[in-house]
Amino acid sequence: MADTTTQTVTTIRSFRDGNLAQEFDGALIRAYSRRLATVVTIGGSVTVDNLDRVTARVLRHVLDDSVVLDLGGIDGLDTRCGALVDEVRTACEAVGVEFALVATDEVADALNVDDGACAVARSVPEALRYFADVSCARQRVLLPLLGRIA
Repeated sequence: MADTTTQTVTTIRSFRDGNLAQEFDGALIRAYSRRLATVVTIGGSVTVDNLDRVTARVLRHVLDDSVVLDLGGIDGLDTRCGALVDEVRTACEAVGVEFALVATDEVADALNVDDGACAVARSVPEALRYFADVSCARQRVLLPLLGRIA
């Protein structure tokens, strides 16, 4: 009996800004580090067919830095792909890091992202400013306490 399953080959392609990204059945994924967070950008289309591979690839980048999941370059998104955001949020909570989602209103609505579930930004710089604001707020709380100890 012949095996009828097909194996998709992961290829490296140029992303929209010229940097390299990995392709998973039509979804382009690129991760890069910024001072405040690791940014994982997804372009192309995320479907039920490539959801598991895309999720596994994104979760590889949930380490010890805050995570920005940038869905701004999504061309097509299946509404059942909300599991991607849920799994990334859960992984970030388990590791103890902050999580922010970059998405258009249409994508956020399609994924049923609750306002309180995670920070939602319209751009990566806005998400990074959110992390900077959180960091400054923590410092303002801790500095008076450290002054009393010294």
